[in-house]
Amino acid sequence: MDKNEENAGRDEFFEAQVQRALRPYRSWLHPTQLAALETTVRDTLENDPIAAELLQAARPRKAPPMTEEKDVPGTAQAPRKDPIDGRK
Repeated sequence: MDKNEENAGRDEFFEAQVQRALRPYRSWLHPTQLAALETTVRDTLENDPIAAELLQAARPRKAPPMTEEKDVPGTAQAPRKDPIDGRK
């Protein structure tokens, strides 16, 4: 199995985190050492429960849908400015 087939099942965020972890070492590790480190990082992110939980927490999420402003009983209504001329 070549590297592209091996990585096919992984998502872009996972790959980005692996590359981010390796970036500081690329200039001074031998390619063999870098490959071993990459294997270790991948294995840790996939199999260590704490690392997997942290990776999941770091994943980008969709913003919640915007809702209209609603008046909450017991709160004062703030004066609103007219969007056209800025007056209250």
